Amino acid sequence: MAPQIFIMKADFTCTSFPATMENSTAVVDKTPAPTVKISAAVGNASWERCPNYPEDVTTIQEALNKFTPSEGGPEKPLSVNGICDRRTIGAIVFFQKKWGLKNRWGIVDGIIDIEGGTIERLRKGSGHRENPLEDFIRYIPRVIEILTAARAAITFAKLPAWFSGGNPERQRIDRHFHVSQANDPDRRIEEIEAIYQNMLTAIGYIPQGVIVTAEEPWQFTSGSHMFTFEGGYHHSNTRLTWKTIPVSSIYLCPNARTLNRDAFVYAMIHELAHFTGAVENGIVDWAYFHLNQVKYSSLIPELAYRNADCYSQYAYEVIGMRNFNIAKNAVS
Repeated sequence: MAPQIFIMKADFTCTSFPATMENSTAVVDKTPAPTVKISAAVGNASWERCPNYPEDVTTIQEALNKFTPSEGGPEKPLSVNGICDRRTIGAIVFFQKKWGLKNRWGIVDGIIDIEGGTIERLRKGSGHRENPLEDFIRYIPRVIEILTAARAAITFAKLPAWFSGGNPERQRIDRHFHVSQANDPDRRIEEIEAIYQNMLTAIGYIPQGVIVTAEEPWQFTSGSHMFTFEGGYHHSNTRLTWKTIPVSSIYLCPNARTLNRDAFVYAMIHELAHFTGAVENGIVDWAYFHLNQVKYSSLIPELAYRNADCYSQYAYEVIGMRNFNIAKNAVS
């Protein structure tokens, strides 16, 4: 059975579907960052708003062509002809959707001004680097710190209830995984602990190749944050791939750069849960805390154990950030 791929979208929910495996190696593009400067606005508006001077349009067409479709570039390279035609406007809109670039009214308008979010993003280039971890490595120590804290809390949760007059850590883990309702509560706690241990092992491979950046499937134009494969951790010694991408990694998409530290780490733990769970009947998405807290809190033990958000929520409560809402705390 093909493992599921889980793609965390802009709304912090995951699209999932079976990933047909292949045997190949990944190809990494190293597109250099373009220099982008225009004299007037380019795009979808009247001449007064967007003069669309040929030399400016040419600059924008060249800049957009530097990006792969997965990074917001056109599916097929634009003709660099200085004409702001339908394809060029469509490419601008596509790029803005990919990166979540909106005007002051919160609209993707298909316009590139001489200064502003869209042209700044074009100036930063496609994002491929000699070492693609550079943008993200600064957050990895925080991921390790939180996962370690979660494991320490689980150690205390395994102590008898009478220890020190009660066991608050047992109550804490029960809030998220409902272990007291499981057929064997002690075994369930050990199973949860094993997942966190797998996460720490996976994250510890950096920079040898477990956490890397890669192109997201370009058709997800909303701008996904990251994606991974169900149980991909257990394929670390294989060469299984999906669309030339090894399944033994977690992939950070361009839009992940827009997240602040807390949101990035929360999302990474969520994806690590998918990644380090079982290959079949692994950790999926039964409920998201930020979408429906009642549903999240009502999961039966078997579903809570196999729910990725439970691992993020529990870990964040351990460090004093109970009820963290990623959707409300995503941008600095």
